[in-house]
Amino acid sequence: MNIWRAEYESRNFSFCAYGLSHKEALDALYMGLDVHREQYELDADWYEKGDVYCEAYGLGVTYRDDSIIYESGE
Repeated sequence: MNIWRAEYESRNFSFCAYGLSHKEALDALYMGLDVHREQYELDADWYEKGDVYCEAYGLGVTYRDDSIIYESGE
């Protein structure tokens, strides 16, 4: 089973959100970025969607430098 992590790095903050699907993680991140925009009274286009990163991670898996080194059940 995978869990998805969406993330965005701005000059001053790091943002991340998790979901059981790619869409769920991205939707959660975008909602959080909208809340941040409102809290800091930023323009609607304050970030670039192309700078958002989303990747799947396996549960019960160990990663080193983004490479799998152990999977439970092996």
